[in-house]
Amino acid sequence: MPELPKALLNETDISTLLDSAGYETVKYQKKIMTSTNFNLSVIRESRIDESRTPLAPKHIQELKNLFPDIKIIIQPSTIRCFNDKEYLKAGAIISEDLNSSDLILGVKEIDTSILINNKKYLFFSHTSKIQSDNSAAAQGTPGM
Repeated sequence: MPELPKALLNETDISTLLDSAGYETVKYQKKIMTSTNFNLSVIRESRIDESRTPLAPKHIQELKNLFPDIKIIIQPSTIRCFNDKEYLKAGAIISEDLNSSDLILGVKEIDTSILINNKKYLFFSHTSKIQSDNSAAAQGTPGM
């Protein structure tokens, strides 16, 4: 089985991501423009065996280039495949507090007790591979 990419979001997904969050986007000269400034966050992984992330530090730099006023908050993590210093260097803010977030990204199932009411979430998961004999593993996955 091929190894899954460590960062699950690529450059072509940016406009889809913004559209799914309710932001009007338009492509212009290979850049995505939007009139709305917003705060994008990455929630810390809940599983100790999950080191993948929806955004790599290079994605932070690309988003900051496309949207100079965007605020990207990364919850600190000791198990993520990129360390907090790499995200800081790329222009992200490292913080436990995600309350100002307009959209929160995550990977796999997240402990539902840490979810913030009335926030928009986008989780990357393998839920399509769930079979009847392992459906208990999906417990805790938002939307399952």
